[in-house]
Amino acid sequence: MKHFGTSIQILSRCFQYIAMICLAVMVAMNAWEITARYLWGSSFRWIQEISLLLISWTVFMGFTQVVINKQDIAVDYFVNLMPQKGQTIIRVVNDFFLAISYMILLVITIQMVISHATQTTLIMGMPKYLYTLPLVCMLTVLSLNSIYLLFKWVVMFQNSKQKNSVNVTSEFSVRKEG
Repeated sequence: MKHFGTSIQILSRCFQYIAMICLAVMVAMNAWEITARYLWGSSFRWIQEISLLLISWTVFMGFTQVVINKQDIAVDYFVNLMPQKGQTIIRVVNDFFLAISYMILLVITIQMVISHATQTTLIMGMPKYLYTLPLVCMLTVLSLNSIYLLFKWVVMFQNSKQKNSVNVTSEFSVRKEG
């Protein structure tokens, strides 16, 4: 189970590197386009298609790392006002609905990739599924991470039940002896 979580972390870190590379290539490519346009008066028509492709990969690959590390924006004010048990319940329910949402979106996105399989872009003739493929990658990792978090909750609850049953048993035996 621990190796599964480590694998997800490594995969999300790889996605972060892919996002950084895509962003660097996009910035360099657009700088080249701007320079060529202003210095020589020529423009590359394919730059927009490649830029859209790279921004798609940058956003979805980068967002994976943000979610895995729980660095996304959250307003926990009311949750933090609750007792510990209430906070735990809210977090378990939240993780459950996120897992369901990610999996539903993953199925829909895979269907979208399949429907784009034969379509190409107008200028470069690139397959259109390349634009939605990073979304499939992101949702796959986020679905796996959500399942992993749910398993961690189950293990935590089982461990707490075992500790409570041990405490109840030891209290009962102490009372019985006394």
